[in-house]
Amino acid sequence: MTDTASAASPGKIEFVVFDLGGEQFGIELSQVREVAILPDVTPVPSMPEWLVGVVNLRGEVVPVVSLAKAIGAGKGGAGEDRMIVVEVGARPVGVVISGLPRIDRANESELEPAPELIIQRLKRDFIKGVVKKGDGLVILLDMSATIKIEDLSPLSQE
Repeated sequence: MTDTASAASPGKIEFVVFDLGGEQFGIELSQVREVAILPDVTPVPSMPEWLVGVVNLRGEVVPVVSLAKAIGAGKGGAGEDRMIVVEVGARPVGVVISGLPRIDRANESELEPAPELIIQRLKRDFIKGVVKKGDGLVILLDMSATIKIEDLSPLSQE
């Protein structure tokens, strides 16, 4: 999927859009490895609530995160049947979502700072900005700020 990102025109951004807690979120295609049906998740004891567990994805152990719980955008849980595998550092991480995501594009000039209302509700450091799409907004997330590799380091010791 990242091959598509390199084909993007200069001044354009491509992102995967998905619903979360009734809002539209996006992750830049350059941070996305793949979208997959959520396999059976193995829980890991004594981990933060937002860390759902781990999955075996083609022989690779991948931590799985509830993005809704990690950023405070709803409860997460019911209906979450897919995951977007993103790169955090050099490590793949599965981000649980519900429904089928889509790919969208925008000019970099359309990326605006997030409104104060959104910043107050969600953690400020992981919001890259917002893109107006039709009557709504897509909140673009910076996954390296959303999921810190040091937060996943206890899994390396399991």
